[in-house]
Amino acid sequence: MEENKINEEIQNENENDINSFDKELGHQGQGHNVDPLERKLAAMTDGEYVEERLDSQMNWYDKKASFFQKKYKKIRRWEIVIAASIPVLIGFAAMNFLENTVLVYSSIELKGKMIQGPPMLTLSTIFQIIAAIGGVLIIILKGIAELEDYHKNWKEYRLTSESLRQERYKYLTYTEPYDEGDAFPMLVETVESILNKETQKWSVVSKKKEVNSDKALNSVDELMKKGQEKEKEKKK
Repeated sequence: MEENKINEEIQNENENDINSFDKELGHQGQGHNVDPLERKLAAMTDGEYVEERLDSQMNWYDKKASFFQKKYKKIRRWEIVIAASIPVLIGFAAMNFLENTVLVYSSIELKGKMIQGPPMLTLSTIFQIIAAIGGVLIIILKGIAELEDYHKNWKEYRLTSESLRQERYKYLTYTEPYDEGDAFPMLVETVESILNKETQKWSVVSKKKEVNSDKALNSVDELMKKGQEKEKEKKK
């Protein structure tokens, strides 16, 4: 009996010490927040949040995904058409009747008179030039597609849009985990987490683009310098 009384006295003293310590620190409630905000209703209802935040972001990502999809497929179509045309143009250029079809002759001055010289431009040469331009266009189109990341952006924007749409339908149909009392705060936390990840991705992508553009400019400057050096050597 005496031992039980001693234990009860010790527990009471400990509880009193804890309460006095909490009062000194200003703790209220079960958490560790000092003077936490008490409000019965949220400043924004779930319907307002879904309409103003979730739906607007979902539609924005959906439009961006469609935009990048169209850009990517347009460039890919042109690459396929041009790449398929180059062998045909080269085959035409090798035909004898095109090589013999002269469009422009050179002129030679002989004894004060201008006479017709050898062929300067044939139809075969035209086909060869067009094929070479096609090869250059393919390189340019691939460079633009890689620089703008049309394919990657299309996939990522579509994934984000569908993730937001999935959370929206889960919430509206009271599907787990949105079947409990804290469904609205959970929805906000999930949606903002998805959007925050996208923001972090784009900050990394923008830095990579800046680095790549600087490298491209440096490579162009180096090529120009080499060309100027070669021209100086030829003049010497």
